[in-house]
Amino acid sequence: MMPRPTEATWANAELYHVRLFETRWPVCGTHLMWAVVGHKWVRLCKPVANIKFRMRRSEWNALAVCELFETRKAKLNEQANLQQMQSETC
Repeated sequence: MMPRPTEATWANAELYHVRLFETRWPVCGTHLMWAVVGHKWVRLCKPVANIKFRMRRSEWNALAVCELFETRKAKLNEQANLQQMQSETC
């Protein structure tokens, strides 16, 4: 598990699977990032490199892939279970 930032402002942060492919962001690519989603801004933190930045909520909503890590993990487990069931029936 990725370590949560220790500052008090990150207490209610959630781990997201995020894809960033624009040069204006300090990181590029697919990352697991802690995010605090507010009304106007989203604060992001890449835990290992300790890179913190923010983006507008409208930009966050426009990202192609931005989902909770637990949701993504559940989807992958569900796909694996379906493949296993299909292989057992054949």
